[in-house]
Amino acid sequence: MGNHFIRELSASRPSAVNLICFAHAGGGTSRYRNWHAELQEYANILIPVIPGREERFIEPAYSKLEQVADDIFTRIKTYLDAPLVLAGISYGGLLAYEMATRLEQHGANIHALMIASQRAPHYHKNQQNWYQMPDEELIECLVELGGVNVQDAATPEFYELFLSTIRADLKASDDYAPTDKAPLMCPIHICQGLYDQVIDRQATRGWLDVTVNTVEWREFNAGHFLFDEQKDIWLQDVKSVLAKLSLQTPPTPQGNHAHV
Repeated sequence: MGNHFIRELSASRPSAVNLICFAHAGGGTSRYRNWHAELQEYANILIPVIPGREERFIEPAYSKLEQVADDIFTRIKTYLDAPLVLAGISYGGLLAYEMATRLEQHGANIHALMIASQRAPHYHKNQQNWYQMPDEELIECLVELGGVNVQDAATPEFYELFLSTIRADLKASDDYAPTDKAPLMCPIHICQGLYDQVIDRQATRGWLDVTVNTVEWREFNAGHFLFDEQKDIWLQDVKSVLAKLSLQTPPTPQGNHAHV
């Protein structure tokens, strides 16, 4: 257990990047449990534990993304003296973006924002409000996407213990529509599955509008959660980006250019 509900998956090394990770709706540290072995050469892996899961299971999950960000921001201030990379998938992608805006306002040195399987924050065209689905329909969709195990979804414990947290996270994600954010200074890396049934390609193009730095896209033969026969495709992409990052100086604005 890390400091103030920040889980550290690797020993703290002051000279390394602090990679702060945010999971999908209802997810927690398990999404990143295999990352340490692959990334320990490049980064300290930090995962905020938020209400509704793990050590904070008895706390009600927040239904507004800004509330989650408020909670996290008070707990990560001790990690801001090192270069930062923020990574989030699905719901966690919007949370990573919200945290990036706050951290840059605080003067933090963000080397990269890595977003997987998520729309740009201001893009709402054809958006489906998942949190409003009936239980059975919602679970069926989550199983189809690969976000919930079929056996787990069939248990009474899942309905009683986990569904409310997933629904709160989905509401926070669906309702998130910031209008007053200054453009980010950091580069953004977008990763998306070609078979993603939730986020279409056009929805990710809006990330060009939220930074004055570069935006890069990578697409893979995978679905929403970016697994291919149990292989974590996103992990390999994050590793590639971390390996290429120059960590000697903070990123500087280079103009808004897209690379696909």
